Amino acid sequence: MGQKVVFLMHSVLNMNVRAPGIAIHPGPIEALYRFLVESGFEIVQIPCPETTYVGLRRWWFTKELYDSVGYRRHCRRLAEAVADLAEVYHRRGGRLYFVGMGLSPTCGLRMTQSDPAWGGKPFEVPLDPPAVVGKGVFVEELERAFESRGIPVRMSDVAPVAIYPAYRVPSWGPYPRSLQDAVEEVKRFLDG
Repeated sequence: MGQKVVFLMHSVLNMNVRAPGIAIHPGPIEALYRFLVESGFEIVQIPCPETTYVGLRRWWFTKELYDSVGYRRHCRRLAEAVADLAEVYHRRGGRLYFVGMGLSPTCGLRMTQSDPAWGGKPFEVPLDPPAVVGKGVFVEELERAFESRGIPVRMSDVAPVAIYPAYRVPSWGPYPRSLQDAVEEVKRFLDG
């Protein structure tokens, strides 16, 4: 079998690019990072689309706020660059994995933050995140880029409990409920 290559969203290795106030780790998700290094994965860190588009001083967004022509174009360009690299690894026989950020309006795979009412005049944002089953904007563009080139990539995302403060984790959904279980879920996915 070929080399295992994992494409990680930037926040898995550096939580500091997240919107202010919602990083729960001072840097990487340490247990997951250690597992990747100890297991011999080649790690490819994908730049955070939100940070590269909006910057570090942004507020919480929903998918509807990011789902614009300009942001989709930005995500598409980034997805094509990632697919360029994935294509090289694929031709070399690599086994490719992608790990996104659960609940992210950009990088979520199983759930994303969504609320059509957000936008326009500011109002108090509820702390319980508006979550729906669905994919983030960048993940949609990345899947299209991989599929258009016929690149087989196994895809999953990290559970919100491993990346958000407790008050931002939805009380329902397909994800594990503890940090340890969240890390174990990603490990099992990557062992496949």
